[in-house]
Amino acid sequence: MKIVADAGLIEIKELFAGFGELELIPGRDIDAAAIRNADALLIRSVTAVTAELLNGSSIKFVGTATSGTDHIDVESLHSRGIALADARGSNANAVVDYCFAGIGYGVTNRGFDIKQSRVGIVGHGCVGSLLARKLNAMGVQTHLCDPPLQETAGPQSTDKYSTLDVIAQCQIVSLHVPLTKDASHPTVDLIDAEFLRSLRAGTLLINTCRGSVVNEIALLQVLGERPDLCCVVDVWENEPAPSSDLVMAVDLATPHIAGYSLEAKRAASRQLLDQFCQHFDVTAAHTADTAESNPVPFVAAECRSGDVWEAILEMFPLERISEQFRTSVAAGNSQQAFDELRKKLVTRRELRSYQMSGIEWKGEQRLVGNALGIESV
Repeated sequence: MKIVADAGLIEIKELFAGFGELELIPGRDIDAAAIRNADALLIRSVTAVTAELLNGSSIKFVGTATSGTDHIDVESLHSRGIALADARGSNANAVVDYCFAGIGYGVTNRGFDIKQSRVGIVGHGCVGSLLARKLNAMGVQTHLCDPPLQETAGPQSTDKYSTLDVIAQCQIVSLHVPLTKDASHPTVDLIDAEFLRSLRAGTLLINTCRGSVVNEIALLQVLGERPDLCCVVDVWENEPAPSSDLVMAVDLATPHIAGYSLEAKRAASRQLLDQFCQHFDVTAAHTADTAESNPVPFVAAECRSGDVWEAILEMFPLERISEQFRTSVAAGNSQQAFDELRKKLVTRRELRSYQMSGIEWKGEQRLVGNALGIESV
């Protein structure tokens, strides 16, 4: 058996080398010639799996270490009888950490009072539901918008879900939908000029799902009209070459790294392994040690104060990452920055891996730390 895999996948050699020939190639360099004689293809979002890529190949299994599959021509796979596996949910906690860091930016830089804020969550899948649970554990009110789930749940779900009009009146709006052109509930340009202009004054908008869910032309225009809005953006149209104007216009801009963590990448590789073994009816000859690494010590003195939000922004330094990314984009090096910054952040530890010492959080601060799993020692 021959397996072609993205060289950037965590532990891929340890997990898959025992099944036969394993060829590791940078994700952006995987082409039709590389997979012509391969039985399985393991990728990340940087590899587009199209009909052209598959033509003439012997691929029987495609596994993507991502939750979304918009980089894959699913119909082409189905028509060829090729199995598709994903890693849905593997990076949910990592993305939620990013959202909390984004909220932390709003608290420390824009004066947000999280206890007095309502959070609108668009998309109630793996990430959106986990974000809601953690916010609810802190006593924060959330509003959920997910028309497909509401439709499936039926009339009894009316009280559970809200419309986009209600979401627009929340102080914080976080986007967690897949990118789809589905006729019933398309998400392409879901967040358009009308929605953006309807946002209440000072809204914090966080996008960690897919760039095309937000109409970027409309966002750039509305940000020019409404400097009160605060935008934290991790995903873009035309990655890895996003609009430089939009990168400079938003408050924080990062290169699609919300789901990048050591824990998430390990979980994704393990999920692909399980589905690979099931499809080919094989047993893993060797499995990597996926036990979590030792806890990460964090001393309160490492941040300006003992404030939990400042600590979060030190553990996950979104402001510094954004500054590095903007500098590269301004210099015309966006694609290089995309790949290099992502590579550096593969080993990022999630907030639940940290042990805080030097201060004992109380009240609201403790609720935040508990919700995120930050241990106090």
